[in-house]
Amino acid sequence: MFKVADLCISYENQADVLHHLSLDFSDHKAVGILGANGSGKSTLFAAIVGLLRPNQGKIIYENQPLEYKKAALYRYRQEVGIVFQEPEHQIFYSIVEDDVAFALKNLGIDSSQIKLRMNEVFSLLKIDDLKKKPVQYLSYGQKKKVAIASVLMLKTKWLLLDEPTAGLDPSGKQQMIEIISQLIQQGTKIILSSHDMDLMYEICEYLYVLDKGTIIKEGSSDEVFLDKKVLESAGLEQPWLVKIHQQLGFPLVKNQQEFMRTKLNVR
Repeated sequence: MFKVADLCISYENQADVLHHLSLDFSDHKAVGILGANGSGKSTLFAAIVGLLRPNQGKIIYENQPLEYKKAALYRYRQEVGIVFQEPEHQIFYSIVEDDVAFALKNLGIDSSQIKLRMNEVFSLLKIDDLKKKPVQYLSYGQKKKVAIASVLMLKTKWLLLDEPTAGLDPSGKQQMIEIISQLIQQGTKIILSSHDMDLMYEICEYLYVLDKGTIIKEGSSDEVFLDKKVLESAGLEQPWLVKIHQQLGFPLVKNQQEFMRTKLNVR
């Protein structure tokens, strides 16, 4: 079981930023959190990984409420990891392989095991050529992959991704979609936040829509994205594939590849 129960968070005794949020991630491989800027997505993510302590409510993991003692949080974050929107926020060493290996070295993992895991992670992310490179010479997209690698080294059961495609060119975005899809296939469960509605539609099977710190809709990906009125009220757009389905009557499909196959069959 992994869920958020009646969560309320405020800053410096001001009005709540998050209002009685309840979300259940337990039965889904990929859950999306939708919302415009200021809706509370980043605050929710910070609460889920224990960076913020709620004024009310609980984070419940493996049937137990999250404890905020240092040792308990340390254990929890070995199973629930986060990759922030800005990769610089979690890259600390000047050489890529030193940064990626840091967490396991800190846990006292044998160097041979660290090397084995590093080879697996770098192969998955297709960044083998970056091992010896100084971080300062990496592109933004490469830094994002290094930040993801540092979390994957822990073999977390859950991975929170905050705006994973932000700042990436079309090629980098497609690579990130492929990486996320492969992680899901390998058994990692994903909680995803993004302004990229096409990404959210393709990846997520269940969605929560936030507006001013309140959940205004939840449901399957199709159910949420077909509700144009709710999305517009939250300052969001429908994915292009959903627009084509509703406005032109094309079959509802998940990605561009499926659309092209369907389009050829329709012809």
